Parts: sequence; structure tokens; C-alpha cells
Amino acid sequence: MGIFINLAVSHSVLQSEWEPVYQEALELAQKLGLAEVAGLRSAG
Repeated sequence: MGIFINLAVSHSVLQSEWEPVYQEALELAQKLGLAEVAGLRSAG
């Protein structure tokens, strides 16, 4: 059992639009002690 943050981004969203959200999710994970990375998966 664990906590997962899944960011699903549509192909119509520009990188400049989703990048700040991604950075905010990383900061939140670090502040909450959730910053262990087990893997990275891309369905793109």
C-alpha cells in the first residue's frame, strides 16, 4: 500500500501549461515526505 500521484495530461495541453503543475506536485511530494521514486512510466 502506498500513496501515488498520477498526472494524466492530454496531448492537447502544451508543456508550458502542464510543467508548473508537475513542479508543484514534486514540491508537495517532497514537503510531505512522499519523494521516493519507484519508477517512471509514460503512455505517450
